[in-house]
Amino acid sequence: MTTDFVREPLVKLGSVRKTPDYDYLQFFYGILLVLAMTAVLGWAWGDGYFQMAYESIGMPFMLIFGGIMFFGMGYGLVQMWQYASALNRVKNHELDSEEVESLFGTAQFKGVHVAELEQIIRDTLWRKTDSLDYAARLAFQFGFFGTLIGLVMVFHAAQEIKTAETALGKIPEMAAAFKFAFGTSVVGFMVQLPVRQMFRLARNAAMTLESKMIRLLHEQTKENQV
Repeated sequence: MTTDFVREPLVKLGSVRKTPDYDYLQFFYGILLVLAMTAVLGWAWGDGYFQMAYESIGMPFMLIFGGIMFFGMGYGLVQMWQYASALNRVKNHELDSEEVESLFGTAQFKGVHVAELEQIIRDTLWRKTDSLDYAARLAFQFGFFGTLIGLVMVFHAAQEIKTAETALGKIPEMAAAFKFAFGTSVVGFMVQLPVRQMFRLARNAAMTLESKMIRLLHEQTKENQV
């Protein structure tokens, strides 16, 4: 695919000073978060908490929460690596059209005013990280949804109690319903925490890249006006 930026930098980088390479800091924080979560999951597995969660909330909710966590961890790391790599290449005068296309879509930049370019950069970077925020919210919502289902099961069992004998017979059913209700809330909350933190790390990396690229666009504009 040919564009106006083939093998050329998006902006003129001659006035940009080379700064220390701290660009991958957010990515390394993400790696530490993944390692911490791996340690927590290993401890939970060893102490039987996985089995307890499975018995409490069942396989469907376990798969949902597991999918949300793996998506949040994996996608967050991919985004932070992409942003950090692009920022490092900007600072080293190496960002070319292929990376611009992968991040923003170079067709959007043709004949666009600088102010509109800023908005495209900002919207694109923030939209990419919004999926992590949505995943964190989804974990909480599924946990709350499971809690509501469990409480409905409790009330349904309580409604069938007519005598003291039936009350004793319904105790195991009500206990299982309460366990399901609170289990989904606890697991949803535990999944939301690392995904939310991954979202914040990815958002910080996106903001750093956004501010650098917008500053370079302004520098280019000033140079063209001279």
